[in-house]
Amino acid sequence: MKVLIFLALILVSCNVTIYGQDKEKSPLKLTIKLDAKKVCIGDSLKFAVRLKNVSKGPIVVDTDMIGVRTSLVWSLNTPTGGSGGALSTRGHRGRYVEPEFLVLKPGKSYTKRSQYSFDKKDMVASPDYTLAITYGQTAESVFEGLEVWRGFVDSNRASLSVELCQQS
Repeated sequence: MKVLIFLALILVSCNVTIYGQDKEKSPLKLTIKLDAKKVCIGDSLKFAVRLKNVSKGPIVVDTDMIGVRTSLVWSLNTPTGGSGGALSTRGHRGRYVEPEFLVLKPGKSYTKRSQYSFDKKDMVASPDYTLAITYGQTAESVFEGLEVWRGFVDSNRASLSVELCQQS
C-alpha cells in the first residue's frame, strides 16, 4: 500500500511540473542549495532556494510563492526489498494576502532562506532522502505595467541523508 501511495505522489508531482508551459521553455530556473548533506532526526535543515530569470526579458514573480509545494521523498533498501515514502506540503495563502511582487531582470535572481524540520514521528532513519521545492503562481495580475508570470517550476532534487544521532 505504501508503495502505491509513493508512486501516486511521484506521478502527481511529475504531472504538474509546469503549468501551461514546456519545462525547456520556462523563463525561470529554481535551485536548492543545502547547508548540510546530513541531518539528525529531530533537527532542522537550513537551505537556500534561488529563483533565477533565464529569459531575455523582465519577469514579474511573487516571492511569497517560492515553496508553494515542498516534497521530501525517501527510499530504503532492505534485505527483503525496498520501501519508501513521501511527505509533501502545499501552501495556500488565501485570497486577501498581499503578494510580494518583484521584477526580475534578465539573468537576475532572488534567494529565499528556509528550513525543514525532521520530526521524529515522520522520519525513517538512514534512507536516502530527496528534497524538492516548487515555485507556483496561477493568479492573473499586473505589476508595474508587466503581466505576472504564471506557472509552476520545480527545483533541482537535493539529496541528503537523515540519521539517528546521539543527543548530548
